[in-house]
Amino acid sequence: MSDHSQPFERLPDHVEKKLYRMTTKVDDLWPIRTMITRLMPDPAARNIVSKPVDIANVQVNGRPHVVMVMGKITSMVRDAEKQRIKMWVEDDTDKIFAQISRFDLDGLGKAILGHGEGYYAIKGTVPDGFRMIRVEQFKFIGAETNVTKDNIPE
Repeated sequence: MSDHSQPFERLPDHVEKKLYRMTTKVDDLWPIRTMITRLMPDPAARNIVSKPVDIANVQVNGRPHVVMVMGKITSMVRDAEKQRIKMWVEDDTDKIFAQISRFDLDGLGKAILGHGEGYYAIKGTVPDGFRMIRVEQFKFIGAETNVTKDNIPE
């Protein structure tokens, strides 16, 4: 006869709390979008009124066109030889190459380098013939290190 008829033993309170708060690497299917929402719950309050495009939908369409994406800059390099800033911007759908040209290095370039890697709203032109964004404007949304339990809206 099996001994399965024993009553279930209750876990200690501290163990229940740990189990309740436990997280895994796949806590969110849209981690970048969730972080942007936490850092910036109301884009209009920061004068961002354009609807962002998912990076997966940024495509070359036969003519230059303007897009706005929100994502995380995962790498940023100043190319001193060609006097530009090269970066990779990623959202939950894809990643895309973006650059700030030598003509905007003093203005946009210095500002974005000052913030470093983090979450941004980026507006720019997708040229004909190459899937990338030539950055014309950006807004720094924040960095993960800026997020604490105290400033994350519930």
